[in-house]
Formats: sequence, structure tokens, C-alpha cells
Amino acid sequence: MKPISILLVDENPIFLDIISHFLVDDFSNKLVLVGKANTHAEAESLAQRLYPEVILVDHGLPGQKGLACVAALRRLVPEVAIIVLTLLDKPDYRKSALDAGADEFLRKDKVFQDLLLVIHRAITARTPSKTKLTSIKGES
Repeated sequence: MKPISILLVDENPIFLDIISHFLVDDFSNKLVLVGKANTHAEAESLAQRLYPEVILVDHGLPGQKGLACVAALRRLVPEVAIIVLTLLDKPDYRKSALDAGADEFLRKDKVFQDLLLVIHRAITARTPSKTKLTSIKGES
């Protein structure tokens, strides 16, 4: 099965590098990083050009906040699974992310433990096809 394509959106270049290495080192057979964006505008451009299967978006993007980015991405690429990442897991953050169009919400300190599970749920919610589920679970 082909790996699931991922677009990362975060203003912090260090976090982008850490997650990039994590994806390549630990999940290269299941996930592939197709692009990284630091701003809302870059995220929109890359999402339309690359059309990834999953977009990971930082809740606290500068300028236009991450939730405005989520809402714009939802309109531009409605079939793509969107997961909001944040440092804080507050109920109002979670609700506002989901209201903006996110499929899932994940604390950044849980990325290394829960990323595959959250991606699985987000893709299942968006496109419940057996092919995508099988590629996440690692079955053949």
C-alpha cells in the first residue's frame, strides 16, 4: 500500500523539523511528508497544489490564526482530513477546532504516541475506504 501523504503547517521551524524526522524515521512505510508550510497562505497554496490526504495544522498560527487556516483549507480541499495540533488541550480549543472544520484535535506532546491513531480516525471520518484503513494499520 502507498503511504498516506501529509502536509505539516506550523510557524515553528524546529517543530516542523522534529515532526519531519519523526515521520521519516518511524513511519516512512505508512506516512509520507509531501510539504511543510509556515503560514496560512503557504498552507493554502501547498494544499491545492499537493492535495495531501492529511493536513496537520498548528492551532496557534501567527497572523490569521490556525482556525482561520483550518476553515479556509476545509473550503479549498474538502475531502482532506485535517488535524489541529496544539500545546494546550482546553475544551474551548477543541470545540473551536472542530467547529472550524477539523476532523481531529491532538496535543503536540502526544504526537509521538497518538499520531497514527488520530490519522486513522480522521481518514476514517473523511473517507472510510478499506484501502486507506489497511495502509494505516499496516495490513496487506
